[in-house]
Amino acid sequence: MENSTSTQDAFGHPRGLLYLFFAELWERFSFYGMRALLVLYMTKHLLFSDEMSFGIYAAYMSLVYVTPLIGGMLADKILGFRKAIVLGGVLMALGHFFLTFETPIFFYSSLSLIIIGNGFFKPNISSFVGKLYADNDSRRDSGFTIFYMGINIGGAVAPLLCAWLAESYGWHYGFVLAGIGMLLGLFVFNRGLNNNVFEQHGLIPDREIYNKKRIGVKTGNLVVVGAFLAIPIFALIVRFYEFEHYLVWVVTLFLILFLASILKKVTESERKKLLVATYFTVLYTLFSAIFEQAGSSLTLFADRSVNLVGLNAA
Repeated sequence: MENSTSTQDAFGHPRGLLYLFFAELWERFSFYGMRALLVLYMTKHLLFSDEMSFGIYAAYMSLVYVTPLIGGMLADKILGFRKAIVLGGVLMALGHFFLTFETPIFFYSSLSLIIIGNGFFKPNISSFVGKLYADNDSRRDSGFTIFYMGINIGGAVAPLLCAWLAESYGWHYGFVLAGIGMLLGLFVFNRGLNNNVFEQHGLIPDREIYNKKRIGVKTGNLVVVGAFLAIPIFALIVRFYEFEHYLVWVVTLFLILFLASILKKVTESERKKLLVATYFTVLYTLFSAIFEQAGSSLTLFADRSVNLVGLNAA
C-alpha cells in the first residue's frame, strides 16, 4: 500500500504533493529566516566574539545534518512519516519562539529544539514525497523538482522578510516571523491530513511496535519523551562547541559502519542505488562546507565590508 500511486491527482500529480510543497516551503522559510539572523544576532546583540559565534554556528549546523539520520530511522521503525513530521514541526516552532527570550538557557535550548525538530521533520517530509508515487511512476522526478521549488522559494524569501523585520523593529520580530512560518507549515500539513490527501501513506509502520510498552509507556510515546529529554544534551554540545567535532567523527564512523552493514544485506540493484547516493552525499559535504559560509563568515563580511544599499547583511 505504501508504494501505490495516489488516485487523487491535481495538476497531474498526487494531491498530497501540493500540501507537502507548501508545508516544506514554510518550514524552510522558518529555518533559513532564523539562519540568516543567527550570527549577526550573536555578534551584534549578544556581543559574542567572532570565534565563539562561528563555533556555535558550526556546532548548530553540523548537528542539524546529524539528527535526520536518527529521525529518519525512528520514523521508519516506530513513528511513521506523519507523526515524525508533526513532532519535528512543533519542536522547531518552539525553538524559534524561545529565541525571543534573552537568557543563555533559552538561547542554547532554542538551538537544540531546532536541531532535534529538524531531525524529525526534514528527512521524513522528503521521503514522504517519494511514497506518493509507485516505484515505476514516471512522474516521480518531476514531483521532486516541484517539491524542491518550494524549498528554494522559502529559502529565498525568508532572509529578506526576517531580516527586514529584525532591522526595522528588533531581532525578536525576525525570530517570531520564522516561528510563524513553521506554524504555517504545520497548519498546511495538518490540513492535508484532515483532507485525507495522503491516503494510507506515512502511517505508523507497525502498530505492535508502536504500542509495545517499555517501563510502562508506549514505545511511540517514549520517542516523544526522548526527544524532549535530548534538549539539554544538544544544548550543551552547542554551548561547548570546542568539543563538538569529536561527536561528528563518532557519527561519521557510525555512518560508515552502518552503510557497510546495509550494503551486505541488500540486492545488487539496491546496492548500486545506495552507492550512487553515498557518492553524491560525499560531494554534498564538500558543497556544504562552502555553502554554510553564507550564514557565518560571508554574512559578517557583508555587514562590515560591503556598502549595502536597500538590503542588510542577513
